Amino acid sequence: DLDGGFLDLIVTPKRGNQQGLDYVPFSKERIVLIAGSKTNTDSLARFIQAGKKKSAIEFLKEQLWYSTAADMEHLKNFWLKHFGEHPDFSPNYIVPNISSIIRCLSNGTGFSIVPDFLCRDAISAGQVKLIWEGDTPLENTLFFGTRKKTMYRKEIAELQELLRQKWEA
Repeated sequence: DLDGGFLDLIVTPKRGNQQGLDYVPFSKERIVLIAGSKTNTDSLARFIQAGKKKSAIEFLKEQLWYSTAADMEHLKNFWLKHFGEHPDFSPNYIVPNISSIIRCLSNGTGFSIVPDFLCRDAISAGQVKLIWEGDTPLENTLFFGTRKKTMYRKEIAELQELLRQKWEA
């Protein structure tokens, strides 16, 4: 859509190789495990703190999970990095976007794996809980993607600056 002129700016964790597009790194996202604020996570916290990853895996597989079709990669990558295996379960609910995940979990129960910047406000408001970032957090570089030739260069630069400020907040 960016290359075709339907979009003027994208934020993406993947740098493309299209000739007419520029990708500029501007921030990082951390992929984290979150839960609804009413989710009982005491057992999980003890398993993680004691390094009992097999017990943590078994506990998590029995829980209610939310994801999006587009972000199953977050779940797979997080699980592989922190548990050393591919997840052998499917989320209970596939919702349209990560904002929907946050709404479903807010003041409720269940788990999801999402980028930290998309749940930061809900965590601050106590609607969801940050459960675990992993022993070594899983991070991706975020890029602004734009067309090399555009008549909206000034407006795009202003929007990029606003987004940079929001990410740093």
